[in-house]
Amino acid sequence: MNEALYKKQKPLLNQNEIILYEKLKSAVGDDYLLIPQVHLEKLIAPRQGSFIGKIKYAVGHISRKSVDFAIFDIKTFEPLLAIELNGESHNQQKTRLRDKDVQLHFEEAGVPLLTFQNHEQISSQEIRLIINSKLANRLG
Repeated sequence: MNEALYKKQKPLLNQNEIILYEKLKSAVGDDYLLIPQVHLEKLIAPRQGSFIGKIKYAVGHISRKSVDFAIFDIKTFEPLLAIELNGESHNQQKTRLRDKDVQLHFEEAGVPLLTFQNHEQISSQEIRLIINSKLANRLG
């Protein structure tokens, strides 16, 4: 008898991510599309005109990375904002370097990155103000 090769995955979000998701969803309502666990390659891409080796490196560099949440325009599906929830693992050197790397990529691409800490006590209303400010800065 063949042993099963696949099994059902664990939940997409951990408990802290679920709590933030609920607050984010309340904050953005139906104004934006909120998606969890979005790969960076769906949010940013290498600039055209780079030589092929550099493009392959750039794609490979971001292809295995993701952010906890992303906000998209509800009509055009344009990425507007990336959101990270930093827990204990973000205190490790390797993770801090990854976070800095991701931040630089988003800055270069012109996509704002918003970071929350696990321990932050923040309301949906406060989150909405922060999101609106980030989006206004992007557009303004």
